[in-house]
Amino acid sequence: MKKGFTMIELIFVIVILGILAAVALPRLTGTVTDAKVGTAEAFIGTLNRTVAPSMWSRSMRDSNGSINGSTAGAANTFNLSDYTEIPKGFVMDLTKCKNTGDGNGTSAGTYGSPALPVEETIYCRDGNSTSAPMFGFTEDLNVSAQNN
Repeated sequence: MKKGFTMIELIFVIVILGILAAVALPRLTGTVTDAKVGTAEAFIGTLNRTVAPSMWSRSMRDSNGSINGSTAGAANTFNLSDYTEIPKGFVMDLTKCKNTGDGNGTSAGTYGSPALPVEETIYCRDGNSTSAPMFGFTEDLNVSAQNN
């Protein structure tokens, strides 16, 4: 009698491995995407809780609360990397940070990654004499989910 596997047994093993791969692969890639989104949300939270108030308090002395450097004598005053480590993939330009007066922000940067379905736009509402700057993923910065 010959020792070994029959062709049917080998086909069943290959089919089972294919099913396992088809189920596991999307879960693994979804985990990577979730981690990237979590990094982005944590960074925006850090900007809103610690970085923006620090920048705002410093800007109150020089530029009436603005962090975008457009006020006379305040150009290049703020560099985000002086306040926090910017995660890989983030592109920020505080000179694009505007206060539209209606609670909305303007696009101040992006967060892109091959693992994300789309490139995320980071919005910023510039500070003024009565409110600190605010960052988020939507133009409407009054959304409570990003004010954490």
